[in-house]
Amino acid sequence: MAPSIISTLSSALLLASSASAAKSYQVVDSYDSTNFLDKFGFFASDHSTGNYNDVDPTGGYVSYKSASEAQSMGLVKMVGEDLYLGMDSKSVIDPNGIGRSSVRVETKTKYKQGLFVASFSHLPKPVCGAWPAFWTVGNPWPQGGEIDIYETWNEDNVNKVVLHTDEKIGECRIDGKNMTGTVSKPNCANFAAGQADNEGCAGLDPAAPFGSPEGGVYAMEWTDDAVRVWGFTHGNVPADLSKPETFGTPSFTTSTCAADKLFGEASLIINLDLCGVSGMDSIWGSGGCAAKTGGATCKEWVAKNPAAFADVYFQLKSIKIYSLKENEAVTSAVTSQISSTAAPTSVAETAVSSVVSSGVASEKPAETASGAVPTSASASVIASEKPTGTAAVSSALSSGAVPTATVIASDMPAETPAESLTTRLATST
Repeated sequence: MAPSIISTLSSALLLASSASAAKSYQVVDSYDSTNFLDKFGFFASDHSTGNYNDVDPTGGYVSYKSASEAQSMGLVKMVGEDLYLGMDSKSVIDPNGIGRSSVRVETKTKYKQGLFVASFSHLPKPVCGAWPAFWTVGNPWPQGGEIDIYETWNEDNVNKVVLHTDEKIGECRIDGKNMTGTVSKPNCANFAAGQADNEGCAGLDPAAPFGSPEGGVYAMEWTDDAVRVWGFTHGNVPADLSKPETFGTPSFTTSTCAADKLFGEASLIINLDLCGVSGMDSIWGSGGCAAKTGGATCKEWVAKNPAAFADVYFQLKSIKIYSLKENEAVTSAVTSQISSTAAPTSVAETAVSSVVSSGVASEKPAETASGAVPTSASASVIASEKPTGTAAVSSALSSGAVPTATVIASDMPAETPAESLTTRLATST
């Protein structure tokens, strides 16, 4: 092959490589002090229907308040530039009554894949009876999937990263490799052999910043074929949060997962539940809470000891959602350089140029080693639909301005799917 042909081919291949690497994570939506109360919807418990899904879809001893009620009670408030989300820690209540007042907020916008980074200035203290969580859920459940980014109950000093999937749609598993957490349950399917129903796969991570009064940062990457979670103290946050490849080993990662099929458009949820899973006899007793509380049931303890929950709150600094987008500057430069490449001077060079140009112009990604053509991992952000059910989901506040062309804010919070009492069953530790 003539030197000119080699030079042309080498240059073109390098440019093609640059074009294929022209995608990067870019912020497409964000939640901060300027828009928290505009962009979150509040799930409000309806105690009049007799249906626990209208009170709490996860079956807890709780009474979720609307935005206006929560604000008037001090359960939701701005602390500097941070959003405080807490529960009533003053009132002694009836253990046979409606449950302790608390909050459950849901993003009005739904998301499909991407990099989700949440920064907290305070994380809930693990105490008997409490069940705090930061998670995503699709609708219907479990066909739409669920990703529990931060979750624990009682005094378990460990973050339980749990995925719930429908085995009829595809497979998703964890094997403990390439992650710092430990595997509790390997199969993410809700009805997996050898696991309790609705248990899902679980990775246990006791490392900071879990439960820290100083908070920390949790990041979750959701692509076509994987779900990964990282946790960072504020002093150890990566310099560039748009580059998960620099984050180091995740605390949780799937080993094999048809994530593109198993996880649908999802809302982000932050809630502070009580009892429910944490109050189940097998959990309450084996976890030591029955002994610590003098033999009281979860409801009895929660009802009579409000001060125990004073530090069970989230204080949120921000949430940023990143999507894989074309880097226009790089793409334009590559296209320009390819266009200016000298014209081929021989039949062989013509053939080489044709092949390279075709490869660069094609929108399809290169085949993997196995021959499969991967789909784009770009996140799509989809407007949530107004609820059509009777569950009391309310927002007393208007929706905010549309931050980008790819984010469409809805007028109402996404409807919470009806989940069974065992939706988020405790995993064995």
